[in-house]
Formats: sequence, structure tokens, C-alpha cells
Amino acid sequence: MHNKLLSTIFGEYNFDNYSVVNALIPHDNDITFTEIHEFVHTQLTASTTYGTFVMMLKKINQIDDSKKELLLELIKKMTKAQETIATFIEYYSIKYLKGESEYNTSIRNLRKLNPKYFKYIEKALFFNDKTKEETLKIINLMRFIGLNALNTDIITMSVGAFQSKSRLSDYLNSNEYSILYCPDRRLKLILKKLKEELKKVSTVDNIDLDEIFGVVPIYNETLNQLVLTNICEFLEHIFEGSSKIKEIKTTLKSMKLADSHNSLGLLSVYPTVLNKTYNIPQNAISSNYPDVKSFASKYDSSALIILVSSNIFKEEYCGIIYSKLSSGPLLLTYTLEENIGDFLNNVKIPLLILGHRIIERISLMSHCPENAYVFLDSAFNMNLNCINDYCENSYYRIIEYDNFSVMIIKNSKLSFIQPISKSVFQEINRMINNKSLRLNNNIKIDEEGFDDYVIRNQTDVDKVDLILNTLFFHINNGD
Repeated sequence: MHNKLLSTIFGEYNFDNYSVVNALIPHDNDITFTEIHEFVHTQLTASTTYGTFVMMLKKINQIDDSKKELLLELIKKMTKAQETIATFIEYYSIKYLKGESEYNTSIRNLRKLNPKYFKYIEKALFFNDKTKEETLKIINLMRFIGLNALNTDIITMSVGAFQSKSRLSDYLNSNEYSILYCPDRRLKLILKKLKEELKKVSTVDNIDLDEIFGVVPIYNETLNQLVLTNICEFLEHIFEGSSKIKEIKTTLKSMKLADSHNSLGLLSVYPTVLNKTYNIPQNAISSNYPDVKSFASKYDSSALIILVSSNIFKEEYCGIIYSKLSSGPLLLTYTLEENIGDFLNNVKIPLLILGHRIIERISLMSHCPENAYVFLDSAFNMNLNCINDYCENSYYRIIEYDNFSVMIIKNSKLSFIQPISKSVFQEINRMINNKSLRLNNNIKIDEEGFDDYVIRNQTDVDKVDLILNTLFFHINNGD
């Protein structure tokens, strides 16, 4: 959600399997409601045929971008539906959790500060709920309506409509096909009918859902592996003449149902710094560090090395040095596979390996020193398998900051850092209890807040703070 007046982006959803929220800025409301907003986007996308089609087309676009304009057109045709449902549920969640007065104040502020987003929900503010129970029912009803607006029999669309942006736009704008496939039009018709029906009944319990959904064709198939396979085959037809068709087919075969609709809730929300990049800083000094031990000895616990992959296919990496004593990088080193082990084995200062995809290379895993930290650079739901694979039965701690928390998970050698929402503690415990998250939560914490495994002393706290301060404050917008 974007507060245009303040030029502030509170959260983003880019049609992947998770959404992000800006962890470093004051939010108009509690950050929890921004997280709810972004999670609704994830649900509406990952749990519907139209949304899943868009996600898959986006992945293909990384291989063959010839249909990029069509991808943008498909996103455009569901933007109003997405934002109407997400914004409505965000603000009705304020009403449910904080009460009528807080809700009214928030709506007035939205109208004044962010008229674009107020316009999205203005025509949906026709409910007359009197109790907290009714408010919750309306939230669930609107979520259900949004899912139905985006759940279309998309594979029955004409393949010819995907030949150009203009043909696709005309197709989705036509009276005949927009009611079948266009989420924005479908939602508009459903809400209009819902408003009419509410005038006939006293509460939402008495609404005739058949009447409401009778205004648009409803696709009743649940998104499952068979439906996903059919969508993949439809995409193969669309890209049939592509020179990259082999790579496209390989990518489509690897597609699985997104985790985001499997009760992971706000664990699919990723607190971070929006628009940050981990590019090589322009003001860094290049060096091939001929003497690794001499290089490593120059820096003590006041410094931090960030290891990133500059070209994962050619086994190239670079280490970026940050220090408390300097606002910028002190040294940049390029390394190749033959000397990365020597580099890692000789570095004794707090070391961060950025991104779990780098450590998945066995050669790097075998060389990682015990003081290494792995920063999981996406939402928890995306990293669940990684955590279970590398950290089974490991201890963990959760450290709270102003707008977000981090899980610190310590296996026998490495510490993993996973940013999470402050609202997911119960969900994490539930997953541990049902064995879907294979961590050990039987950890004893002393009066000073230390334990025997994860946060053993103040030095461990300082290392985590150094890592987060560097990532969230020094590496932003390529600075």
C-alpha cells in the first residue's frame, strides 16, 4: 500500500509467494494492519486461478519477456479487485480489533491522506454491522467474494488473445468475456448485487449467496495440482513458438502449489527495507586480497563481511566489508571457487552470508566458519524447507524490534536469521507442536536474557544488531 501524499510505501506485493512490509517507517496504523493488507494480496493471488496464472507468467517472463506487456495488462485487470478487498479487510480488521472509534478515525485519515485507496473501498462501505461478531463475518465474506472474483476458468480463454496487448485488452474489456475472466469487472458486479441484497435482510447471515454470485459465472474448481497442471499446459500453448520453450517447460514442470494458502498466514509476510539492493557499492575498493590472513587480521569485531553471489552460475562471489568506524564499505573482494574456502576459513570476525541460496552449495557449506550467519532473505513460508533441512531439532530465539522481529536459529555450526512479523509467535509454536516446523522450543533463558545455545552473551546480541543495522541502514538503494 502506498501513501502517496507522504511518498511512503508501507508494503508491496509483487505476485510472488510472499509479500513484504516496510519495517523501518511509522505506519499510518499499527504495522499489523499493513501486514494483513499484504497477506490478503498473497491469498487472492496464490489461492486463485487468475492469480496463479499471473504468478506463473511472471516467472516465465524471466526466461522469455516477449509477453511482458500482456503480464502487465493482466495485473492491471485485477488491481482494483485486489486493492478493494485488501484495503477493505485491512480497515475492517482495525474495526474488529480496535473498535468503531479507531476505525472511523482511520477511514477519515485514509480519505484525507490517501484518496486513491479510499476510492478503492468507498463503494464497499455499505455494511451496517452492529457487533464484533458481525464485523468478523463481513471480513470473511469479503475475502470469499474476492477469491471468487479472481477464481476464473482462465484456461478456456482464447490463446489468440495473448498475441498482443491490444488483443488481450479488447478481449478482457468485452461484455462477453469480461464477466468470465476480468476480476475487476466481476468484483464490481458482485458488490453491486451484494449492496442490493443487504437492503432486503437485517444481517449478513441472511444474505442469499446464490443470488449474489448469480451475477457472474463462478468457477467452482478448487486450486489443486490438476488445475495447476492444466494452467501449465495452457501457458505452454501460449509460448509454443518461443525460442526458449524448453526452458519454459522445465520451469513449468517445477511449479508447485504455493504454500501461502496452507494456513501459514502472516508467516508469508516479510519485514524488510523496501527498494533495498545488495549491489556492489560504487565506493568500495576492489582487491583480490593476495594474502588472506593479512586481510582478515585488519578487522576485528567492529566489522562485518557480507558475502553475496555476483554470478551464481560462474561460481563468483564477493565480500563486502562494513565497519562501525565507517559509514561505507571499506573493501570489496572478488573470489572464485578455488579460494573461497581459504577466505572463509580465515575470517574470524562476525560474518554474514547473505541469502540461503548461496549456502546450498555444498562446497560453501563445508567451509563456513562457526561464526557465520545466514540471512534468510525472503518470507518464512519460502524458507520453511530450508530451515527444516539445515536446522532440524535446533534451538531458536526470537528478538523483537520496533516494527518486526527476527528468529535466530542455531544449528551445530551456523546461525540463521529470519525476519518475521511480530504477530506470528503463536503460529510458530503451533507449527512446532504439529511437527511441520522441526525446531526445539525447550530452551532455558536466564534473568539476563541469555541461554546456552543461541544468545549466549552480550557479544551474540551485538553481532545480530550489527548485521541488522548494516543490512537495514547501510545497504539501501545501492548506497
